[in-house]
Amino acid sequence: MDSTISYKDAGLSNQLSSQLENWQKSRDNQELTMRNCYADEMRIPRDDDTKGTGQARTKKTKGVFVGVTRNKIRAAKAKLCDSLLGTGKMPFDVEPNKEELEKYATCMEKIVTEQLLLGNFTRDLRGGVHRLCTYGTSFAFGCFVRKEEKTSQSVDISQGFSRIVENKISFDLPYFEFVNPLDVYPDPNCADVQKGQGVYWVTMESPVTVKSWENDPNYSNIDQALKVLDDNIDGHGSDQAQQLRGNNNFWREKGRIKVARYFGFVKESALADDNKLLSMMTGDTDNLATEAQEVTDNDIEAVIVIAGGIVVRKDRSEYKKRPVYRCVYEDVPDEQWGVGIAENNMPHQALTNAAFRLFNESKGMSLLGTKAVDRSCFLPTEDFKKYPGKVYQFKPNLSADEKKAAIIDFVDTDISSGWRELIEMSSQFSDDDTGITKYTQGDDASHLNKTATGISMIMGASALPLKDVLSNIDSMWIEPMIEALIEWNLRFLEPETVQQMLGDECAEDWKAIKEYGKSSFMSWRATGASTFMQKEILANKLQGFIGLASQPMFANLVDWKEMLGQAWDVMQMGLKDPFVKDDKPQIPPEIQQQAEQAMQHIQEQDAKIKELEEQLKEAQEKSDIDAYNAETNRMKVMQDANAIDPQQLAMMAAQLVMQSLQNPLHEDEQQEPMPMQQQFEQEPMPEQMEMMPQFEQDDTQLSDDGQMIDEQRAMMMGGGEDMPQQIMTDEMAQGDDEYGK
Repeated sequence: MDSTISYKDAGLSNQLSSQLENWQKSRDNQELTMRNCYADEMRIPRDDDTKGTGQARTKKTKGVFVGVTRNKIRAAKAKLCDSLLGTGKMPFDVEPNKEELEKYATCMEKIVTEQLLLGNFTRDLRGGVHRLCTYGTSFAFGCFVRKEEKTSQSVDISQGFSRIVENKISFDLPYFEFVNPLDVYPDPNCADVQKGQGVYWVTMESPVTVKSWENDPNYSNIDQALKVLDDNIDGHGSDQAQQLRGNNNFWREKGRIKVARYFGFVKESALADDNKLLSMMTGDTDNLATEAQEVTDNDIEAVIVIAGGIVVRKDRSEYKKRPVYRCVYEDVPDEQWGVGIAENNMPHQALTNAAFRLFNESKGMSLLGTKAVDRSCFLPTEDFKKYPGKVYQFKPNLSADEKKAAIIDFVDTDISSGWRELIEMSSQFSDDDTGITKYTQGDDASHLNKTATGISMIMGASALPLKDVLSNIDSMWIEPMIEALIEWNLRFLEPETVQQMLGDECAEDWKAIKEYGKSSFMSWRATGASTFMQKEILANKLQGFIGLASQPMFANLVDWKEMLGQAWDVMQMGLKDPFVKDDKPQIPPEIQQQAEQAMQHIQEQDAKIKELEEQLKEAQEKSDIDAYNAETNRMKVMQDANAIDPQQLAMMAAQLVMQSLQNPLHEDEQQEPMPMQQQFEQEPMPEQMEMMPQFEQDDTQLSDDGQMIDEQRAMMMGGGEDMPQQIMTDEMAQGDDEYGK
């Protein structure tokens, strides 16, 4: 390979190297903050980890570091990842614009999901969320393309017997890289990475990795890039000048080479090939000026790789948008960098470190105390170190009083009582600043509400900041990444590759999508923020909705298979779903036929049972009607039999008047009434019994008038003793004669 570097590549290398150094220096303050965030998370003590607390610096306990920041980051990461990936699906969903386009939208969803799985998207996303919580800002790049091999197994019976064989396929796989924000240097003059001059992604690579790029025809100048590791610097010329400026040290460290990937604007002339310019100059001179103008004046998007300060690859960008995705935990208006949990928790972390260290030292001072010694009373070999079993080396011939006076104890006051309250008060402020409460961290504090309603309210309040973070992840990462994958698939993914990945049916659907050439037949959205809810609460709500939808008036409006699928995902059974697949029925055909016949027989029996029930109901109604008619006729007959003729009623009234005239009551005499029972016990005369009509004694069959008449007749028949029997007989006979007429 030619070891010389072209003039244009050398100029582009110097330009981009100088730009990277300037952007790196402008990010120094932010880098210091991010390093402190990392130290707080990893519990790394440092000299200024209690700065700003106003507390005295400790000596004995300066290495003690309480990991309150680490616990909050861990809790936030767990909840965010659970909301994004807890359902076992990728955090996005697609919807067709029309129902008949559903299979094409499903095909696109299957392809994108398979690509994300093969590209280890879930693992990388978890790492990105972790860095987002720690630093407040994180970046992802892509989609890039690599060769992927997929191995599948099948049963081969071509040789007359079954055997398991492996099938290997190789295809291009798009993927994304989630990177550490400490390795990213965006344009400091613009808050949007898509609108700035560009962005650098810097890593330290081994010489072996850089050397391997020689096999790729897209790379060049590899030998020049490896020279950055050469310690035999010439004492003259440009090599010495670069050494004085420190350029060589900037691009190497401990035997590794710094590699910078630049995504941004460069002059089009910087990407032009020198050989092409020579051919232009030796060709048609009339068009030389026009072509040179077109090549040199335009700023274009490019993807450039710099290794050891040398451009080793330069390409015109084929992306519609710059392939960098910035996401923030908490957005700061008009600024590139966001604020994370560690930065919000810095005051509490510093105060906790200072308070806890002083608490320990105060306890130690009060328990161990201090002493004053008279060295003249001890031997020169005494070191005055105190430990269990210590023997002091006094000089000989000292009295007991002299030995007692040689060591004087001082008792220090215990001043550690207030530090605990200070830590608790600071913890409350930390919960407010970070939005990560004790319930979110799984810490059951005694002062918090422990009722189910109280816990739900506290969890809901603490979830609002995390829901805002999920909205940022959805809009800044998930949705643009899915859009980039769909655009790449429409341009480069072939139906043959889809057939190898997902089968013939999906390949046929993708062929139709490929011919259409657009994704306007569907829409997609991220589902992180919409699924941010406690699984138990969501499961209860789904169960309640299923109960409501089970009503007959709503049952036909619900897709029950989709509803059961959502309930299955939320409950996280961890097993294979039991739903019947449309293309693979679980019931054998012969059993399914028998089941259909049995169902038909059951339906026929149900119809016969209903018919018999109707007949029985009609017979019962007819029987009730006949019984009612019979009872009505009986009551009519009884009424006719007990009827009293008006003439008899008038005769009885006349007899009552005559009896009153014949037996007057004097004012000075009080006739003692005859008991009712005695009146009824007197038997009527036989001839009277023959003349009297028979009355029923049932109160329900006699009217009020009939009851009164019956009582009057009884009194006349068993009347008072003064009434002559002959008068009663004559009157009765006269009544009979009139009745006979």
